[in-house]
Amino acid sequence: MFAKRIFPVAAGVAVAAAVLAGTVQARAQSAAEDMVKTWIGGLTAAGAEVSYGRMEFEPVGDILTIGDLSIRFGGDTPYEITAVKVEIAALAPRGDGFSARRFEIASGAVKLEGINFAVTGLKAVDFAAPGFSGVRYDVTRPMTSLLPIVALQKEFEARRIDVESLQYGIDMGPAAAGGVAAPASGTVVYRGMLVRDLADGRAAEMSVEGIDGTFDTPEGPMTMTYGTLTATGIDFGAYDHVLNPANYVDGKGDGTWRPVLENMVADGLDMSMPEGIGVSMGAMVIAGMKMRQAQESPAEMLALIDQVITNPDLFDSEETAKDAVPKMLGIYRMMGLDLFRLSDFRITGPDIDKAEIGTIVVRDLSTDGLGEFGVDGIDIAASDGGETVDFKIDSFSIGDVGFPTMEAILALQEPGADEDPKKLLAVLPTIGSIGLAGLSVKAPEVPDRVTIGSYRLEMDRFVKNVPTFLRMKTENAIIPRSIAEADDPETAELFVALGLDAIDYSDEMVIDWDLEKKTFLIKPLRLSIAGFGTASLSATLAGMGAEALENPAIMPALAMGLTISDGVLKFDNENGVQSLIAFAAAQEGVPADEFAAVLTAAAEPALIPIVGEAFAKTVREALDRFIADPRSIAVSISPEQAVPLLQIIGFAQQAPQELPGLLQAEISVNE
Repeated sequence: MFAKRIFPVAAGVAVAAAVLAGTVQARAQSAAEDMVKTWIGGLTAAGAEVSYGRMEFEPVGDILTIGDLSIRFGGDTPYEITAVKVEIAALAPRGDGFSARRFEIASGAVKLEGINFAVTGLKAVDFAAPGFSGVRYDVTRPMTSLLPIVALQKEFEARRIDVESLQYGIDMGPAAAGGVAAPASGTVVYRGMLVRDLADGRAAEMSVEGIDGTFDTPEGPMTMTYGTLTATGIDFGAYDHVLNPANYVDGKGDGTWRPVLENMVADGLDMSMPEGIGVSMGAMVIAGMKMRQAQESPAEMLALIDQVITNPDLFDSEETAKDAVPKMLGIYRMMGLDLFRLSDFRITGPDIDKAEIGTIVVRDLSTDGLGEFGVDGIDIAASDGGETVDFKIDSFSIGDVGFPTMEAILALQEPGADEDPKKLLAVLPTIGSIGLAGLSVKAPEVPDRVTIGSYRLEMDRFVKNVPTFLRMKTENAIIPRSIAEADDPETAELFVALGLDAIDYSDEMVIDWDLEKKTFLIKPLRLSIAGFGTASLSATLAGMGAEALENPAIMPALAMGLTISDGVLKFDNENGVQSLIAFAAAQEGVPADEFAAVLTAAAEPALIPIVGEAFAKTVREALDRFIADPRSIAVSISPEQAVPLLQIIGFAQQAPQELPGLLQAEISVNE
């Protein structure tokens, strides 16, 4: 009896539970579909054309599946996103967007003009996406109207995003005649992509297991393969901060650097190009990529990009192109980089015996300047018609480079700017140092190498982009006699005269220009040839200060008004004097000592018309002492008062014999 009573009740409860479960499932499905439709409605309101196939809801796992999703922003240059199948698990509302425990796309595509992306196996965990209520697409402003999407990056979230492969194809034009592919056509595939901890516009890590690329060119196919690529500390929000005019207070940029990328390491590039050319590298490191707002709002620059997209022939007019330059330079000063390093770079090819670079380094690069560019271990040997050119450099560097300001660059657009010395000086870069070590060059038909041990140029205290301090030094620049013998036999005789198989040349120069004191010091200018001797010059000039840089046009006139207060010209002999006398004596067929005596005796009468009898006699006596013991000889001047160069030139033309007395000239030997 009890059973008869309980069974109808149980059956009723079961039916009620089934009805309730179906109702809950239906409501869950309806809620999920409504959220998606609301989100799609936001896209439609933003100007997109959205279509999709069937929606299905699976209560086990709370999964909503959407088929054949298409999002298209129209116009003459449409953007389109498609997905064959989208799965969303545990869908929930989040503002005007949504969140999900899992978001998957089996396969999808993004189509832009000339570039197509294809995605396979995208899976996001703990994912959130914003709505698009602030976006309104305008076909007349295809760039700027979609700019608010950049700001929405901050609202995307994911604990982890995995992508099996991302492929993009490039096709910038139709095939050329004869079926040859357009110059820029090809496919690049990223395998095993990962994005970790995406939130607030930042990602902790992005990595790729490998990259493969194939390209078709008129010359033939080209392929490339990368190993792993890992990037950390990515800040997508920096792009919105820099590019969005709304972030510029009163239209002015804040100039504050924001990090875009903390560090990136790419390992193992191999590239094959037409005609048997191959390129490879060991590793590439990029650190400290950063961006900052421009000096002025980029609104005009972005509007110009809109015009270019909608009117590709915009720059056909020279006047239009000229007007566009200031606007395009709005991007000037935006980008910066702390470090770029490339190691083990190699090129191979049919006529390349060796082409290697150990390391390429760039430090502190921005549109303000360059901290350092350095290259180590350059070793290149190439053959042409059986002859080989061999070129080596142990190291090369250029540092502390300052780039011209945007204002200086724009000033060159003004009429007559190319004839204005001040404007031309303003666009010159400032270079703090240039260094070179271990240069070695061997050319065909020459058995010996030309080498430079080291070269160093340092410049400092720049005023109006002009250095007021300069130091230059070369050590052991060696030019073998065989170079001259192959090219200029007369020059080769100089080697013989010097008794040298090679010229081993060194030099040094220091210039110190004190604008406040108006002094110009040359201390020293030194030239040296090993085995021959060293010539040096030191002098103190005065009379040119900052006015020369304020008005560069008057610099020649100021130079003529310079005065000289002291100077020393000195020669330290090694074996050069003996070699030259011996060579000249042999040419005349007389003993070297007799030739030397005749030489010094002839010097006095030859100098009398130039320097006067008294100083000519002094020169003769000094030469006698020097020839007898050729160690060093120097001519110094130390006038009681600084003498204008213009006065020296006048005396040299009208009364040269008065110059020694005017300048208080003296000759010293072996001191």
